Amino acid sequence: MLILGLSVDDMWEMYGEFLITYACETGWQKMLFCMANNLQEFLDNLNSMHYFIDKIAFKSEMKGPTFQCEPFGESGLKLHYFSFRQGLFPIVKGLVRKTARLLFEMDVKVSMLERNQERRKSGMVEHVIFSVEPDDNHRKGKRLFHKFRNTKNYDSSPAYNLTKSMLIGLRDFKNIFPYHVCFNKQMVIEHIGIYLFREYGLEYKKTLKVSDLMQLVQPSDIQLTYKNVLSYLNTLFIFQLKHHSKRNEVQEGSSEAFQQPLVLKGEMRPLKDGNSIIFICSPHVTTVRDILNLKLYISDMPMHDATRDLVMLNQSRICQMELKYTGDFNYCDYTVV
Repeated sequence: MLILGLSVDDMWEMYGEFLITYACETGWQKMLFCMANNLQEFLDNLNSMHYFIDKIAFKSEMKGPTFQCEPFGESGLKLHYFSFRQGLFPIVKGLVRKTARLLFEMDVKVSMLERNQERRKSGMVEHVIFSVEPDDNHRKGKRLFHKFRNTKNYDSSPAYNLTKSMLIGLRDFKNIFPYHVCFNKQMVIEHIGIYLFREYGLEYKKTLKVSDLMQLVQPSDIQLTYKNVLSYLNTLFIFQLKHHSKRNEVQEGSSEAFQQPLVLKGEMRPLKDGNSIIFICSPHVTTVRDILNLKLYISDMPMHDATRDLVMLNQSRICQMELKYTGDFNYCDYTVV
Protein backbone atom coordinates (compact mmCIF):
# COMPACT_ATOMS: atom_id res chain seq x y z
CA MET A 1 0.00 0.00 0.00
CA LEU A 2 2.91 2.32 0.76
CA ILE A 3 4.26 1.81 -2.77
CA LEU A 4 0.94 2.94 -4.27
CA GLY A 5 0.49 5.75 -1.76
CA LEU A 6 -3.00 4.48 -0.88
CA SER A 7 -4.57 3.52 2.42
CA VAL A 8 -6.27 0.17 3.02
CA ASP A 9 -9.66 1.92 2.89
CA ASP A 10 -8.76 3.49 -0.46
CA MET A 11 -7.90 0.05 -1.84
CA TRP A 12 -11.23 -1.38 -0.67
CA GLU A 13 -13.05 1.52 -2.36
CA MET A 14 -11.23 0.78 -5.61
CA TYR A 15 -12.18 -2.87 -5.23
CA GLY A 16 -15.84 -1.84 -4.85
CA GLU A 17 -15.64 0.05 -8.15
CA PHE A 18 -13.95 -2.95 -9.76
CA LEU A 19 -16.71 -5.31 -8.54
CA ILE A 20 -19.50 -3.57 -10.43
CA THR A 21 -17.31 -3.23 -13.55
CA TYR A 22 -16.39 -6.92 -13.38
CA ALA A 23 -20.05 -7.91 -12.96
CA CYS A 24 -21.00 -5.95 -16.07
CA GLU A 25 -18.18 -7.54 -18.08
CA THR A 26 -19.07 -11.11 -17.07
CA GLY A 27 -22.68 -11.26 -18.18
CA TRP A 28 -24.58 -9.53 -15.35
CA GLN A 29 -24.94 -6.11 -17.00
CA LYS A 30 -28.46 -6.62 -18.39
CA MET A 31 -29.71 -7.95 -15.07
CA LEU A 32 -28.24 -4.96 -13.22
CA PHE A 33 -29.92 -2.57 -15.66
CA CYS A 34 -33.23 -4.36 -15.04
CA MET A 35 -32.96 -4.04 -11.26
CA ALA A 36 -34.46 -0.58 -10.74
CA ASN A 37 -35.46 2.74 -12.28
CA ASN A 38 -33.43 4.86 -9.86
CA LEU A 39 -30.54 4.57 -7.42
CA GLN A 40 -32.73 4.38 -4.30
CA GLU A 41 -34.73 1.45 -5.69
CA PHE A 42 -31.50 -0.27 -6.74
CA LEU A 43 -30.10 0.00 -3.20
CA ASP A 44 -33.44 -1.19 -1.79
CA ASN A 45 -33.15 -4.36 -3.90
CA LEU A 46 -29.57 -5.26 -2.96
CA ASN A 47 -30.75 -7.64 -0.23
CA SER A 48 -32.87 -9.74 -2.58
CA MET A 49 -30.07 -9.74 -5.18
CA HIS A 50 -27.56 -10.95 -2.56
CA TYR A 51 -29.96 -13.71 -1.54
CA PHE A 52 -30.40 -14.86 -5.15
CA ILE A 53 -26.64 -14.90 -5.81
CA ASP A 54 -25.66 -16.57 -2.52
CA LYS A 55 -28.48 -19.08 -2.01
CA ILE A 56 -29.91 -19.83 -5.46
CA ALA A 57 -27.27 -19.11 -8.12
CA PHE A 58 -24.25 -20.45 -6.21
CA LYS A 59 -25.90 -22.23 -3.23
CA SER A 60 -23.35 -20.74 -0.83
CA GLU A 61 -23.60 -20.74 2.97
CA MET A 62 -21.90 -17.34 3.13
CA LYS A 63 -23.82 -14.61 4.95
CA GLY A 64 -23.77 -11.54 2.75
CA PRO A 65 -24.28 -7.96 3.96
CA THR A 66 -27.71 -6.37 4.29
CA PHE A 67 -28.77 -2.84 3.41
CA GLN A 68 -31.48 -0.37 4.36
CA CYS A 69 -32.03 2.84 2.42
CA GLU A 70 -34.08 5.91 3.36
CA PRO A 71 -34.44 9.56 2.23
CA PHE A 72 -31.97 11.91 3.91
CA GLY A 73 -32.45 15.66 3.85
CA GLU A 74 -33.96 17.40 0.86
CA SER A 75 -32.09 15.52 -1.87
CA GLY A 76 -29.94 12.80 -0.31
CA LEU A 77 -30.16 9.20 0.82
CA LYS A 78 -29.07 7.49 4.02
CA LEU A 79 -27.70 3.99 3.46
CA HIS A 80 -27.36 1.51 6.35
CA TYR A 81 -24.85 -1.31 5.87
CA PHE A 82 -24.77 -4.39 8.13
CA SER A 83 -22.07 -7.05 7.86
CA PHE A 84 -20.59 -9.85 9.96
CA ARG A 85 -17.23 -9.19 8.28
CA GLN A 86 -15.39 -6.29 9.88
CA GLY A 87 -13.61 -3.52 8.02
CA LEU A 88 -15.00 -4.08 4.52
CA PHE A 89 -17.39 -1.12 4.55
CA PRO A 90 -15.26 1.05 2.17
CA ILE A 91 -16.23 -1.40 -0.61
CA VAL A 92 -19.75 0.07 -0.38
CA LYS A 93 -18.51 3.57 -1.18
CA GLY A 94 -16.80 2.46 -4.37
CA LEU A 95 -19.66 0.19 -5.39
CA VAL A 96 -22.34 2.87 -4.95
CA ARG A 97 -20.31 5.49 -6.83
CA LYS A 98 -19.62 3.17 -9.75
CA THR A 99 -23.21 1.88 -9.86
CA ALA A 100 -24.55 5.45 -10.04
CA ARG A 101 -22.16 6.27 -12.85
CA LEU A 102 -22.62 3.10 -14.94
CA LEU A 103 -26.33 2.42 -14.49
CA PHE A 104 -27.83 5.88 -13.90
CA GLU A 105 -25.28 8.23 -15.51
CA MET A 106 -24.73 10.38 -12.44
CA ASP A 107 -21.98 11.22 -10.00
CA VAL A 108 -22.67 10.84 -6.28
CA LYS A 109 -20.76 11.68 -3.14
CA VAL A 110 -20.71 8.89 -0.54
CA SER A 111 -19.64 9.79 3.00
CA MET A 112 -19.54 7.77 6.21
CA LEU A 113 -21.72 9.24 8.98
CA GLU A 114 -21.50 6.58 11.73
CA ARG A 115 -19.81 3.27 12.43
CA ASN A 116 -20.61 0.98 15.34
CA GLN A 117 -21.12 -2.62 16.46
CA GLU A 118 -24.51 -4.23 17.08
CA ARG A 119 -25.38 -7.56 18.63
CA ARG A 120 -27.66 -9.73 16.51
CA LYS A 121 -28.99 -13.29 16.84
CA SER A 122 -25.98 -14.70 14.97
CA GLY A 123 -23.33 -12.52 16.64
CA MET A 124 -21.85 -9.05 16.35
CA VAL A 125 -22.37 -7.10 13.13
CA GLU A 126 -20.74 -3.94 11.90
CA HIS A 127 -23.32 -1.21 11.26
CA VAL A 128 -22.10 1.64 9.06
CA ILE A 129 -24.31 4.55 7.98
CA PHE A 130 -23.49 6.41 4.76
CA SER A 131 -24.91 9.56 3.25
CA VAL A 132 -25.32 9.56 -0.53
CA GLU A 133 -25.61 12.95 -2.23
CA PRO A 134 -26.33 13.41 -5.97
CA ASP A 135 -24.63 15.81 -8.36
CA ASP A 136 -26.29 19.15 -9.21
CA ASN A 137 -28.25 17.70 -12.15
CA HIS A 138 -30.00 15.13 -9.96
CA ARG A 139 -31.00 17.22 -6.94
CA LYS A 140 -34.57 17.91 -5.88
CA GLY A 141 -36.26 20.33 -8.25
CA LYS A 142 -34.11 19.21 -11.18
CA ARG A 143 -35.51 17.28 -14.13
CA LEU A 144 -33.41 14.17 -13.44
CA PHE A 145 -34.08 13.91 -9.70
CA HIS A 146 -36.34 10.88 -10.34
CA LYS A 147 -33.26 8.91 -11.46
CA PHE A 148 -31.75 9.33 -7.98
CA ARG A 149 -34.65 9.02 -5.53
CA ASN A 150 -38.30 8.00 -5.44
CA THR A 151 -40.50 11.03 -6.08
CA LYS A 152 -44.04 9.75 -6.70
CA ASN A 153 -46.68 9.83 -3.99
CA TYR A 154 -49.23 7.24 -5.09
CA ASP A 155 -51.44 7.85 -2.03
CA SER A 156 -52.63 11.19 -3.42
CA SER A 157 -53.15 10.11 -7.03
CA PRO A 158 -56.71 9.80 -8.41
CA ALA A 159 -56.07 6.20 -9.51
CA TYR A 160 -55.04 5.21 -5.98
CA ASN A 161 -58.17 6.74 -4.48
CA LEU A 162 -60.33 4.81 -6.94
CA THR A 163 -58.80 1.49 -5.87
CA LYS A 164 -59.84 2.13 -2.27
CA SER A 165 -63.46 1.57 -3.29
CA MET A 166 -62.84 -1.66 -5.21
CA LEU A 167 -65.20 -4.41 -4.14
CA ILE A 168 -63.12 -7.38 -3.05
CA GLY A 169 -64.13 -9.40 -0.03
CA LEU A 170 -61.87 -11.20 2.40
CA ARG A 171 -63.00 -14.58 1.08
CA ASP A 172 -61.90 -13.63 -2.45
CA PHE A 173 -58.61 -12.22 -1.16
CA LYS A 174 -57.84 -15.48 0.69
CA ASN A 175 -58.33 -17.41 -2.55
CA ILE A 176 -56.28 -15.02 -4.68
CA PHE A 177 -53.37 -15.17 -2.21
CA PRO A 178 -53.68 -18.66 -0.69
CA TYR A 179 -50.43 -18.45 1.33
CA HIS A 180 -50.63 -14.89 2.69
CA VAL A 181 -50.48 -14.06 6.41
CA CYS A 182 -51.79 -10.74 7.80
CA PHE A 183 -50.96 -9.81 11.40
CA ASN A 184 -51.29 -6.83 13.76
CA LYS A 185 -48.87 -5.01 16.07
CA GLN A 186 -49.25 -7.73 18.70
CA MET A 187 -48.11 -10.25 16.04
CA VAL A 188 -51.56 -11.85 16.17
CA ILE A 189 -52.78 -13.21 12.83
CA GLU A 190 -55.87 -11.37 11.55
CA HIS A 191 -56.49 -13.43 8.41
CA ILE A 192 -54.65 -16.04 6.39
CA GLY A 193 -54.65 -17.60 2.91
CA ILE A 194 -57.04 -20.42 2.11
CA TYR A 195 -54.32 -23.05 1.62
CA LEU A 196 -52.79 -22.46 5.07
CA PHE A 197 -56.25 -22.16 6.63
CA ARG A 198 -57.46 -25.44 5.14
CA GLU A 199 -54.34 -27.62 5.18
CA TYR A 200 -53.14 -26.64 8.66
CA GLY A 201 -56.47 -26.99 10.45
CA LEU A 202 -56.70 -23.37 11.54
CA GLU A 203 -60.49 -23.15 11.46
CA TYR A 204 -60.66 -23.92 15.19
CA LYS A 205 -57.91 -21.53 16.27
CA LYS A 206 -59.37 -18.47 18.00
CA THR A 207 -56.12 -16.57 18.55
CA LEU A 208 -52.95 -17.46 16.68
CA LYS A 209 -49.63 -15.62 16.76
CA VAL A 210 -47.18 -15.61 13.88
CA SER A 211 -44.63 -17.42 16.07
CA ASP A 212 -47.18 -20.20 16.75
CA LEU A 213 -47.50 -20.96 13.04
CA MET A 214 -44.02 -20.44 11.61
CA GLN A 215 -40.43 -19.51 12.40
CA LEU A 216 -38.26 -16.89 10.72
CA VAL A 217 -35.47 -18.16 8.48
CA GLN A 218 -34.50 -15.04 6.55
CA PRO A 219 -33.39 -12.42 7.55
CA SER A 220 -31.55 -14.69 9.96
CA ASP A 221 -30.00 -12.10 12.27
CA ILE A 222 -33.10 -10.34 13.69
CA GLN A 223 -35.76 -11.16 16.26
CA LEU A 224 -39.29 -11.55 14.91
CA THR A 225 -40.94 -8.37 16.19
CA TYR A 226 -43.33 -5.92 14.55
CA LYS A 227 -40.75 -3.12 14.74
CA ASN A 228 -38.03 -5.24 13.13
CA VAL A 229 -40.33 -6.30 10.30
CA LEU A 230 -41.14 -2.65 9.54
CA SER A 231 -37.40 -1.89 9.51
CA TYR A 232 -36.73 -4.61 6.92
CA LEU A 233 -39.49 -4.00 4.38
CA ASN A 234 -36.92 -3.99 1.56
CA THR A 235 -35.74 -7.49 2.53
CA LEU A 236 -36.86 -10.88 1.29
CA PHE A 237 -38.58 -12.80 4.12
CA ILE A 238 -38.52 -16.58 4.42
CA PHE A 239 -40.50 -18.55 7.00
CA GLN A 240 -40.70 -22.25 7.75
CA LEU A 241 -44.00 -23.67 8.99
CA LYS A 242 -43.63 -25.31 12.41
CA HIS A 243 -45.84 -28.28 11.56
CA HIS A 244 -46.63 -30.45 8.57
CA SER A 245 -49.87 -29.95 6.68
CA LYS A 246 -52.73 -32.42 7.04
CA ARG A 247 -51.91 -34.15 3.76
CA ASN A 248 -48.23 -34.42 4.79
CA GLU A 249 -48.79 -36.00 8.19
CA VAL A 250 -46.95 -39.31 8.61
CA GLN A 251 -46.61 -41.90 11.31
CA GLU A 252 -44.10 -41.25 14.05
CA GLY A 253 -40.81 -42.98 13.30
CA SER A 254 -41.39 -43.03 9.55
CA SER A 255 -38.50 -41.89 7.37
CA GLU A 256 -40.81 -39.20 5.95
CA ALA A 257 -41.24 -37.74 9.44
CA PHE A 258 -37.85 -36.09 9.09
CA GLN A 259 -38.76 -34.11 5.99
CA GLN A 260 -38.89 -30.37 6.52
CA PRO A 261 -42.28 -28.60 6.61
CA LEU A 262 -43.36 -26.07 4.01
CA VAL A 263 -41.17 -22.98 3.54
CA LEU A 264 -42.69 -19.67 2.37
CA LYS A 265 -40.81 -16.88 0.61
CA GLY A 266 -42.11 -13.36 -0.01
CA GLU A 267 -42.32 -9.73 1.06
CA MET A 268 -43.86 -7.71 3.85
CA ARG A 269 -46.26 -4.84 3.14
CA PRO A 270 -47.68 -2.44 5.77
CA LEU A 271 -51.47 -1.95 5.81
CA LYS A 272 -53.88 0.41 7.58
CA ASP A 273 -51.27 3.17 7.97
CA GLY A 274 -48.84 0.70 9.49
CA ASN A 275 -51.22 -0.89 12.01
CA SER A 276 -51.06 -4.26 10.25
CA ILE A 277 -48.56 -6.05 8.03
CA ILE A 278 -49.30 -8.56 5.29
CA PHE A 279 -46.84 -11.24 4.22
CA ILE A 280 -47.44 -11.90 0.51
CA CYS A 281 -45.62 -15.10 -0.34
CA SER A 282 -45.30 -18.32 -2.32
CA PRO A 283 -43.98 -21.80 -1.49
CA HIS A 284 -40.18 -21.77 -1.61
CA VAL A 285 -39.76 -24.59 -4.12
CA THR A 286 -37.67 -24.74 -7.29
CA THR A 287 -38.00 -28.32 -8.56
CA VAL A 288 -40.65 -31.01 -8.91
CA ARG A 289 -38.77 -33.04 -6.30
CA ASP A 290 -39.33 -30.20 -3.80
CA ILE A 291 -43.06 -30.30 -4.54
CA LEU A 292 -43.30 -34.07 -4.21
CA ASN A 293 -41.47 -34.03 -0.88
CA LEU A 294 -44.05 -31.57 0.49
CA LYS A 295 -47.02 -33.31 -1.13
CA LEU A 296 -47.77 -30.04 -2.87
CA TYR A 297 -49.22 -29.79 -6.36
CA ILE A 298 -48.86 -27.27 -9.15
CA SER A 299 -52.60 -26.66 -8.79
CA ASP A 300 -52.03 -25.47 -5.19
CA MET A 301 -50.36 -22.37 -6.63
CA PRO A 302 -52.44 -19.63 -8.28
CA MET A 303 -51.91 -19.22 -12.01
CA HIS A 304 -50.55 -15.70 -11.49
CA ASP A 305 -47.72 -17.11 -9.33
CA ALA A 306 -44.47 -17.38 -11.32
CA THR A 307 -43.34 -20.22 -9.03
CA ARG A 308 -45.29 -22.60 -11.28
CA ASP A 309 -43.20 -21.58 -14.31
CA LEU A 310 -39.96 -21.64 -12.30
CA VAL A 311 -40.55 -25.22 -11.14
CA MET A 312 -41.39 -26.52 -14.60
CA LEU A 313 -38.52 -24.62 -16.24
CA ASN A 314 -35.99 -25.95 -13.72
CA GLN A 315 -37.30 -29.49 -14.11
CA SER A 316 -37.00 -29.22 -17.88
CA ARG A 317 -33.38 -28.10 -17.52
CA ILE A 318 -32.60 -30.95 -15.10
CA CYS A 319 -33.95 -33.47 -17.59
CA GLN A 320 -32.01 -31.94 -20.48
CA MET A 321 -28.74 -31.88 -18.50
CA GLU A 322 -29.17 -35.47 -17.31
CA LEU A 323 -29.94 -36.65 -20.82
CA LYS A 324 -27.02 -34.71 -22.29
CA TYR A 325 -24.35 -35.97 -19.91
CA THR A 326 -25.50 -39.49 -19.01
CA GLY A 327 -28.33 -40.46 -21.29
CA ASP A 328 -30.25 -41.43 -18.14
CA PHE A 329 -33.91 -40.45 -17.77
CA ASN A 330 -34.03 -40.91 -13.98
CA TYR A 331 -34.43 -37.21 -13.26
CA CYS A 332 -37.23 -36.98 -15.76
CA ASP A 333 -39.32 -39.39 -13.69
CA TYR A 334 -40.37 -36.35 -11.64
CA THR A 335 -41.65 -34.37 -14.60
CA VAL A 336 -45.36 -33.57 -14.27
CA VAL A 337 -47.23 -34.86 -17.33
